[in-house]
Amino acid sequence: MSDQAFGYHPDPVQNGKNKALRCAIRKAYDWGQKIDRYYHGIGEPYEGIIPPGVDGYDPDLVHKSTVKDVSGAKKLLAENGWDSKSLPTLEFSSTSSIQKRQMYEQFRAWVGQIGYPKRKITHKTFANFSDYWKAIKENKLSTHELVWNLDYPDAENILQLYYGPNAAPGANNANYKNPEYDRLFEKATAMQPGPERTELYKKLNQILIDDCVVIAGFARTQVHMWHKDVIMYPAPQVIGNIFKWVGVEDQQVASLDGGDGKDGDSKHTRLIQAAKKAGAEAAKVGLKAAKLGMKSAEEALKAVENAGREVAKK
Repeated sequence: MSDQAFGYHPDPVQNGKNKALRCAIRKAYDWGQKIDRYYHGIGEPYEGIIPPGVDGYDPDLVHKSTVKDVSGAKKLLAENGWDSKSLPTLEFSSTSSIQKRQMYEQFRAWVGQIGYPKRKITHKTFANFSDYWKAIKENKLSTHELVWNLDYPDAENILQLYYGPNAAPGANNANYKNPEYDRLFEKATAMQPGPERTELYKKLNQILIDDCVVIAGFARTQVHMWHKDVIMYPAPQVIGNIFKWVGVEDQQVASLDGGDGKDGDSKHTRLIQAAKKAGAEAAKVGLKAAKLGMKSAEEALKAVENAGREVAKK
């Protein structure tokens, strides 16, 4: 948002035109086609940045920002004085790969449908994610594409990505600055979970939708397969470690320990019991995540890791 060609501009008139341009580009985006092409048609687009299953998600929001609307985009551009000559160069940035090149070509085709000249849609690539991430943090890109896994199960973890004081090199990679958003965010973070805080979360989400800050969102559906002898405890992918600790019911392992897999004193049984205990302890800490924030996620990981070490000792 710090790029005056698309983001904030000191001239109020140009600032309004830039917002219209961002909204028009979002209207050109085809989530259905992208999900079909790259994610086997599995996934769910949602309005704004708060995904399903998280407090603040509003299933009643009318799907507008995630629905392709070429005629609406063209209308926005025309009403705000944008044409092929005045449109700024639009840079699509990514790491270098065949798939990213395909995504760029797909994106260029979409915005081309609303009147964006192909010569003004460029592709800036980086050899690896480290270089790409550095450019984002140094505020050298006008656009970027990132995914986000929740660190803890609360919308605060996502909403803080657009909190003004968190601007790059902080978590606010979009460099979004909106006094009203910041005020509501600060108010919400000081509140306990409840209906009032949920409503604030919804308002914050709506502000981001209305300002056309981000083209979002999309919740991926992941398909996991595991062996019949695996004992696991599925959970939402919050801290990204769903398979970090897995207990395997292996009769051969139990036999080597002198048991038959049913002996309560066997190493096999102790392994399962310890895994259960580790999961229970992590769950207890995880329940506090909404109140304690990132610290609680780290504590949850630590609890699981400590339990795993105890298993290894035995």
